[in-house]
Amino acid sequence: MAGGLYLRLHRAVTLTTKDTILIADFVNTTGDSVFDGTLRKALAVDLEQSPYLKVLSEGKVQQTLALMGKPTDTRLTPAIAREICQRESVKALLTGSIASLASQYLVTLDAVNASSNDTLAEVQWTAPPAKNRF
Repeated sequence: MAGGLYLRLHRAVTLTTKDTILIADFVNTTGDSVFDGTLRKALAVDLEQSPYLKVLSEGKVQQTLALMGKPTDTRLTPAIAREICQRESVKALLTGSIASLASQYLVTLDAVNASSNDTLAEVQWTAPPAKNRF
C-alpha cells in the first residue's frame, strides 16, 4: 500500500512460530461498506503465508464465539477479540482502522500484547481511493 508509512515499535517482542495471533475486525469510519470484514480477511490471508506467524483460524474463532454464547458471525470488536485471546491463550492481537482523510484513506494497524493490552507496534499508511489507482 502506497503512501506515507509509519512504524513505531515500543519494545522488542518475542513471538515464536508456536505463538498465535488474532486479527480483530477493522473499525471502518469511511462510510464505505466494501471495507466491512474484507480488511480483516485480506490481512489474515496475507499473514497466513508467513512461516513466522500463526493466525488463529476462522474455524477456531467461530468455535470460541459459540462457546461464549455468541453467533459465529459476531463482529470481532477489540473487546470480543480480547476475550477470545484470553480463552485461547493468544499472545498478540491485531486491531486496525480505516478512515477517510481528504482524498485518501488512512489505515492504521496496531499489534497489542493480548494479556497486558500494551501496544507492541503500530503501522499507519495512506492509500488513494480505488478510482485513483488506475
